Amino acid sequence: EIAMHMRWIQDEGLITYDGRKLKPGARLIHCTRLTSKGCDVLAAMNNSTIWKKLLDKAESQTFGALCNIAISLAKEAVTAAWNHYQA
Repeated sequence: EIAMHMRWIQDEGLITYDGRKLKPGARLIHCTRLTSKGCDVLAAMNNSTIWKKLLDKAESQTFGALCNIAISLAKEAVTAAWNHYQA
C-alpha cells in the first residue's frame, strides 16, 4: 500500500521514486529526491493560512488538483506580500 501511494506522489511529479523488490511481499521504498514541485507543495502546506484554505477545498478535489491549488495559493500569498511592499 505504501508503494502504491509513493507511485501516486511520483505521478504528480512531487518525488522521484525507485521501488525495488527485496523478497516476496517486501519492498524497499526509496525516494531519490523531492522535486521542485514537491518543495513548492510542502512549503505551501507548511503555511497555516494556505493549509486552512486548502482544507476548505479538499473534499471535492483530487490529490493532483490539491497540489496545484496549494502552489497557486502560495503564489497568491507571495504576490500579495510583494505588492504590499511595493506600494
